[in-house]
This record gives sequence, structure tokens and C-alpha cells, in this order.
Amino acid sequence: MRLPSAVKREIIADKIRVNRERGGNPRRAHGMYLQTKLAAAFRLLEDPQSSAITQEDWDLAGMMMQCSRKCYEENLREYKNENLNRRADCKEEDELVREQVDMRALRATENRIVELLESSAQESVSRAEISRSLSKRQKLFMDEALENLIASGVVKHSKGRRGGDRYSLI
Repeated sequence: MRLPSAVKREIIADKIRVNRERGGNPRRAHGMYLQTKLAAAFRLLEDPQSSAITQEDWDLAGMMMQCSRKCYEENLREYKNENLNRRADCKEEDELVREQVDMRALRATENRIVELLESSAQESVSRAEISRSLSKRQKLFMDEALENLIASGVVKHSKGRRGGDRYSLI
């Protein structure tokens, strides 16, 4: 198919632009080639015997390419937004899971403290003894667990002879 001279100049200018752009948008590198194919298809649809693309065919193909680029860019934006929403949902789920894990650890710590107080031969147990009997993770939840047990009426808090904290079952 023969191209109008204005179209040939436009294609050459586009090739120069693409070659000068290092790291340019690769999706646009073959845009002129696709536009040429569309213009040839329009020409063949209108006149199957013709072998020359007209400026009108070229312009129509250019309009189709613009529409296609706009649709692509819009789809790309929607995809990015959906991807961000999915990532945000995953982060929210992760946070909910972490909260559940922390709640379980808190309950396990409370149960361990009650076990220690039940199995103790002494009337009350010092804070240091409780701390020594807990795992590293349970120690992170010890203060909150003791507060919960005291508030729920399961454990009684008192001061020892030297001013230290002592705990016993009610």
C-alpha cells in the first residue's frame, strides 16, 4: 500500500522520536505501525481495488488509535486502583489476624497466671515469680492480663512486706 507523503513524514518523525526516547513507553513504540495497518484496512473496506491509503483513512485510523489509548489508560488506572484496594484489604485482614493472635496470647497469659496461682503453695505470688514462669511472648501481655484478671474478680492484688506486688486467687 502506498502512503501519502505527509503520512510518510509523520512515520519517520515518530521513528526518530521513539529511537531518541530511552526508556520511553514501549506500548507506543509500534503505534504508527498499527495505525498504518488500520488505515490500510479502512482503505480496503472502502475500495478493495485501491492500493493507496488516503489522508482520510490515516486520520480515521489516528482517531481510533487515540480512542484505544484513552481506553487503555483508563483500564490501567482502574487496574491500579483495584490493585491498591486489594492491597489495602489484605493489610486490613492482616491487622485483624494480628489482633486475634494478640487476643489469644492474652487469654493464654491469663490462663497461665491462674494456673500458677492455683498451683502455688504460698498464699500469694510475687510479680517477679509470675514473670519468671511466663514465656517471652506471655511476658509482653502480663500487665494487661493481670489487669483483666483483677477487673474480672479472679485475682486479688496486694502489696508485699517490701512494697512489691503480690497476687492471689479470690
